[in-house]
Amino acid sequence: MGFLEAVKTCLLRKFANFEGRASRAEYWWFFLFAFLLSMLGAAFGPLIFVVAAVLFVPNLAVTVRRLHDTNRTGWWILLSAVSWIPFVGWIAGLVMLWFMVQKGDSGDNRYGPNPIPAAVPGLVGPPPPPPSPPPSG
Repeated sequence: MGFLEAVKTCLLRKFANFEGRASRAEYWWFFLFAFLLSMLGAAFGPLIFVVAAVLFVPNLAVTVRRLHDTNRTGWWILLSAVSWIPFVGWIAGLVMLWFMVQKGDSGDNRYGPNPIPAAVPGLVGPPPPPPSPPPSG
């Protein structure tokens, strides 16, 4: 999944969908989009509040789906609620970061099928064999 596909998925198709799974690519591309949009909003003062309001629900949803991909309950997102507490918040942030960077379950899990299709060569399983040379003659 690329940048635009991740943004379209999170903002249009799965805006408030807290079920299923999100791949690392979907999560991190949307994270980059949200970060860049937040920086742009911060440059224009009060616009940051509009950006934060628009991105709040899709950001929660993709984070819960990412937790599901690692076979964890979405309730782990509550670790973010303690982020303002010194030291405890740093540890909670590191735990969440660790969850977000981990590889998802390779097969189906209790939250749904693998978000990375098995038919994509090189992403799941061994790489495809090289093409055979054309016949000479």
